[in-house]
Amino acid sequence: RRFIQSFCQPGGKALTAKNNPLLKCLSSGKPQPASVIGVRRDDRSITWLECTVWPMPSARPGQTTGAMVAVFDITERERAEQALRESERRFRQVADCNMVGIVFWQKDGRIYEANDEFLRMLGYTKEDVQQGRINWREITPPDHQAADEQCLREIAATGRCQPFEKEYFRRDGSRVAVMIGGALLVGETDR
Repeated sequence: RRFIQSFCQPGGKALTAKNNPLLKCLSSGKPQPASVIGVRRDDRSITWLECTVWPMPSARPGQTTGAMVAVFDITERERAEQALRESERRFRQVADCNMVGIVFWQKDGRIYEANDEFLRMLGYTKEDVQQGRINWREITPPDHQAADEQCLREIAATGRCQPFEKEYFRRDGSRVAVMIGGALLVGETDR
């Protein structure tokens, strides 16, 4: 009973009879598919498990004598996923606070995501981004294209380029001076 009471769901809340795969299997006599549960230890830490449960048939039809449980410790995976979610949340807060313009682009020049500050500086909208109407190569004046090519060579060699000054054409045709740097996204070759 103490072991079963130590089960918890993601978020740390105790499992109830409705969402505890072991109790559901024992009461229904039906296998329970893989699910993530936690086991709260005496030190209050949680070990995360992927748990699958099957009933053990009884000699009497329709009854079970117990359950077989297969568990895999996924604690490290859960911690890594939580750290990634936290990192993404922090990055999204920085991007959304609009202190600086942030843009995601492809090597061919297509901008596929930009924060409000970048769009404000250049006079574009989120719809322009969604429709693929902003291309950093096309909005770069010819006298700044050599610096862009150097940046792309640095990114190909090291995964990033040092910040440098350049200009963009705004939507209205005027120019805006920017300090820009770039980095290759992990696992990507052209974004």
